[in-house]
Order: sequence, then C-alpha cells, then structure tokens
Amino acid sequence: MPIDNLVQAARVSEEVVLQTTPYTCAAASIATIAQIIKPESSITELDVTKLAGTDRTGTSTIAEIYAMRVLGLDPQYERNLSIQDLVNRQQLAILHVMEPVGESKISHAIALLAIDPAKQTLLLGNPLYGRQVKTFDEMQDYWLKEAVFVSGELIQPS
Repeated sequence: MPIDNLVQAARVSEEVVLQTTPYTCAAASIATIAQIIKPESSITELDVTKLAGTDRTGTSTIAEIYAMRVLGLDPQYERNLSIQDLVNRQQLAILHVMEPVGESKISHAIALLAIDPAKQTLLLGNPLYGRQVKTFDEMQDYWLKEAVFVSGELIQPS
C-alpha cells in the first residue's frame, strides 16, 4: 500500500533531503542526488516516493533504479564493490547500508556525495541525520558493498 499520504513537508539539512517517514530513506537520498545533478529541478522525497511506489516495506532496489531512470539520472547498479571501486568511479551513488539505530541495525539507503582519498573519508548524505563523514574503516561493517551509481560526478570535498 502506497505511503504518499505519510510523507510530510520537505526538510533539507546542508543540501541533504531528510526522510520524513521510516520508509523513505531511498526516496530522500534519490531526491538529494537529483537536486545536486539538476539544481534547477525541485524533485522532492514525495515525488520519488510516488515514482518508486514506496510502501511500508521501503523502496526496493529495482524501484530505486526505475525512479532514477525516469528522473534521467542514468542509474547503474553494482554489487560486491570495494571502497577503491567508489574512489575509481568518482560518481554520485545511492549506497545500501545497515544503519545502527538503538540496539539494532536497519536496512538503509544513503547518498554518496564526495570522497577524499587522502584523508580516507567519504562525505555522505544520510537522510536520517544530514551530512556525515565516515572513514574508509567505518564503512567496512556499515556499507553492504552495493551501489546504484548515477551520471553525476562527486562533489569536491571541502
């Protein structure tokens, strides 16, 4: 059952679209990337939720890819990746992770925004918290080693 009626007014923190429901992390992350690639657009979490058919189970990877294709983001799904693969690609992406929440971990989607190989850090757009910096080491038990890359290049770390 669609959850469009649960999505609240758009919230943004440091250019990261924040999710307004427990189910819309992928939709918010895709909206973040769409706004970076197409700053003239006003793609929202709700727009992506409708496109992807997000429901109470979240957004499937296939639905993410479909929505990104409709938005003209030229998605490419890859798995069994390494941090070095992300460094080599230099592309914005949706990363699938296991987000610690309290005593447990939940399946979650975040936006890869930038990589600083010299500092061994990634700048992430986490729709729960806004911008986050994680080290390559911190990503090992967090990231599920899969990504949906899009046509846009990473932003430059500041």
